[in-house]
Amino acid sequence: MEKKRSDSGFHDLKPTIWVGKQGMSDTILDEIKNQIKVRKVIKVKWLSSVEIDPESIATQSRTKLLQVRGRTMVLGDSQLYR
Repeated sequence: MEKKRSDSGFHDLKPTIWVGKQGMSDTILDEIKNQIKVRKVIKVKWLSSVEIDPESIATQSRTKLLQVRGRTMVLGDSQLYR
């Protein structure tokens, strides 16, 4: 993580994507890609009953995994965070 924001910067970021009991789907991956284009950094939260691999999600959505805390991950535009 060459460009690293402080934890407080991510703390203030509100989750824009919630993964429910249906789990990760192509629709959610498409939404992550669309939001990254606009926002550059997004926060994704998921239910404790859902198994999520944040690194896999980042790879599938072509984003950079910036932070994982509990059931929350922060993804950034891979062009900005190399």
